[in-house]
Amino acid sequence: MEKKHFPYKMCIPYPDHARGGMYTFLSYFKDYLRKNNIAFTRNMLLRYDILFINSFMTMTRRYCNWIWFAKLRIAKLLYPDIFIVHRIDGSAQDYGRGVEWDQRQRRINRMADLTIFQSQYGRYATMEKFDVIVHDGPVIYNPVDTTLFKPYHENPLDSSRAKIAHISFSTNIKKGADQIFQVAHENHDIDFILIGKYKNQPDLKNIRFTGHLSREEVARILGTCHFFLFFSQNESCPNVVLEAMASGLPVLYLDSGGTAELVGDTGIAITTEAFREAFEKIWHNWHDWSKTTRARAENTFSVNKIIPEYLNAISVLKRQQ
Repeated sequence: MEKKHFPYKMCIPYPDHARGGMYTFLSYFKDYLRKNNIAFTRNMLLRYDILFINSFMTMTRRYCNWIWFAKLRIAKLLYPDIFIVHRIDGSAQDYGRGVEWDQRQRRINRMADLTIFQSQYGRYATMEKFDVIVHDGPVIYNPVDTTLFKPYHENPLDSSRAKIAHISFSTNIKKGADQIFQVAHENHDIDFILIGKYKNQPDLKNIRFTGHLSREEVARILGTCHFFLFFSQNESCPNVVLEAMASGLPVLYLDSGGTAELVGDTGIAITTEAFREAFEKIWHNWHDWSKTTRARAENTFSVNKIIPEYLNAISVLKRQQ
């Protein structure tokens, strides 16, 4: 999209942050706007046309939700003609949180003029599985920086041992760390590189825990691995899967949430029991799998494809009744 085709000034009322998840998306979004000279502000009291709200960022704590709700009301009083865009992460109940979290999210969504879901599963989880979201809207997947996340190895199969990566910045049981540990315990001939935060770390020689790393450090490690292992449940559109795919890593994943939508034919759905068979199938033809995976990330999820889809959806939005 050329910048002249986007006539609105936006308000994105959130600070920059080094965390992943929604902050990753917002950093990509704001960087794209800056590069294309599209005006935006963080200040909700200034004049603008579009107020961009991210679902979970409005409800981290009960008092914060009421503050955000009040802010939205004030914004609408100051500027009655603004449009509110609500980006949906998913259902809080689906992630193991209480129903009150989704009640707050529903309250916010009633005010939205455009709702954007991160995946078909995200729409299903918030409109059918749980009755959370009031207004339907388009599905637009998350973006990934394919210039940062890319294969870094020249000949990765020179090593006699495969390297499998996993990333988690949460110790939520639904992230599947126990299954990762089980697979590592049962496959001593494979090295496992675990990035982020993990509880009850086992003392296994084939696991390396890196702790928290910068985005650049994560990209460098992913680009030197061979696979990405993902046992998370009910994720709408996990950034870490997209980053692994951009790095050329075929994904072995639990068939849950929106992961299958992202992976397509560039990985295999597994259980802990089916891990080895799927691993061997890919490992024997790894180069072809890796090229296909990288190509899917570039063609389907790159920043320069996804962010214009957001701007297109916003450009043609109409007021909700």
